[in-house]
Amino acid sequence: MLLAHTSGLPENPGPELYNPSTLPTREQQTDAMLKTPLVSAPHEILRYSNVGPGIAARAAEELLGSDFLDITRERFLEPMGLGGIVLNPDRNQAQRIVTLQDPANPGTAWETYNSAWWRECAVPWGGYYGTTADMLRFATSFLPGRESVL
Repeated sequence: MLLAHTSGLPENPGPELYNPSTLPTREQQTDAMLKTPLVSAPHEILRYSNVGPGIAARAAEELLGSDFLDITRERFLEPMGLGGIVLNPDRNQAQRIVTLQDPANPGTAWETYNSAWWRECAVPWGGYYGTTADMLRFATSFLPGRESVL
C-alpha cells in the first residue's frame, strides 16, 4: 500500500511536522513521515503520496540494516546495469545535471530538484539522476516479458 499510493497517507507531511526551510536531512524527513496521520482508510482511495515511499525506505533500512541509498544501489541499480544513475551526486556530477525550469521554491536553499540540499537528500521519491539511456533501460524493465530485478 505504501508504494501503490493506497495507504491512506497524504501527499506530503504537514508543515507542523516538516518545514523545508530548516533543510532537514533525509532521516529527519522520514522521522516526520512516520508521525504523519492517515487522511483516509487504507485501500479507500488512490492518492499520490511521497510519505508512503519514505516510510517504505525506512522499513527497508531497519529490515536490512543498511542505508537506503546503499540498498537501492546494491539491490536494484547495479544488478540492472544502471551505472549511469547517481544517488546524491557530488559537485562534479551535479554540474552535468540539467536545471529544472519553474521549480517549487525558486531561489531558495530548498529549491525543488535544483538545490544542493535536494540533491544531497536523495529522498526515495526523487533525487536520483541518470543518463537518458539508463532511464529508458529502467522504464522498459516494466514491459511485459522483460526480466527485471524488480
